[in-house]
Amino acid sequence: MLSLRDIAFTDLFLESEFSNSRIRGYERSPDLQSIPEDLRDDVRKLFKQVESTHRQADDAMEFSVPYEDVMYRVAVIPDVRNKVFALRRGALHMPPFSQVGIAPVIADRLTRLESGLVLFSGMFAAGKTTAASAYVIEKTISGGLSLTLEDPPELSLSGDHGKGRCLQVPIEREKIEKAIEATLRMSFDLLFVSEVRTARIAAELINASVNGKLIVSTIHSDGAVSAVSRLASLAAAGAGISGGESSAQVRVFREMMANGLAAVVHMSKVPGDKREASEYLLGGQDLRSRIASGEFQSLQNSVNSLKNRLTYGQSLD
Repeated sequence: MLSLRDIAFTDLFLESEFSNSRIRGYERSPDLQSIPEDLRDDVRKLFKQVESTHRQADDAMEFSVPYEDVMYRVAVIPDVRNKVFALRRGALHMPPFSQVGIAPVIADRLTRLESGLVLFSGMFAAGKTTAASAYVIEKTISGGLSLTLEDPPELSLSGDHGKGRCLQVPIEREKIEKAIEATLRMSFDLLFVSEVRTARIAAELINASVNGKLIVSTIHSDGAVSAVSRLASLAAAGAGISGGESSAQVRVFREMMANGLAAVVHMSKVPGDKREASEYLLGGQDLRSRIASGEFQSLQNSVNSLKNRLTYGQSLD
């Protein structure tokens, strides 16, 4: 009998009427196929676990299921004929942080951070969650307690790693803002929030980033500059910031964000179905002054300058 761990595939679409279940990406085929005979026992076991988790999650429309040390992300499709569970498998093995496509000198700088917000940006399936998760594990290995709040978890992070431990918490989307507030009262060294999805999450992360903790998250964007701009607009809305460009509220908020944002790593797809970082922003006087003054578009000059220094092997300082 084959195990799902033994084969390559992209998606599973599972139904209670097992003959209607399908697999995609099996043997590199883009087509939907019936579940192969040798896989059916294993897939049935997975389906039972999915059903059980769905009931325990109060019929949530999105959740994650760990199965044989692999995390499956599940979306529920309420088809008119039958409920369908769409499963996407997470990585079988978490790549080390040194192998997620980030320039070594940048990776070294990131691993030495002890506080502030580290933001991994990118478009859909650009590798931002994998890179962020690998960073979380890299920091955990050196010691300390890492907490994750994920909606839902995509990769298996829970457990001991080197000298440290990671606690992975699945959280419903509508509860994540309060969970961040509660977590900030705990004793931890790193907090990973899976994605900046709402204005309130953005505001909570900005507040957390200036309180001496290391905060990690991802955000959907087409570049490092747009990631900062989107974070700023979301966080301002979430914090109820109003007034013109020169208002005291706006100035205080921008200064807080300028002091809290430690780094932005923008991930992209590259030929060969690989992922790597294509743009960076690092905390420093240049970044702080541009954010504090609201000159977000001028941050592209900082991106280009850093890219040139990396290309020619120049110091980042």
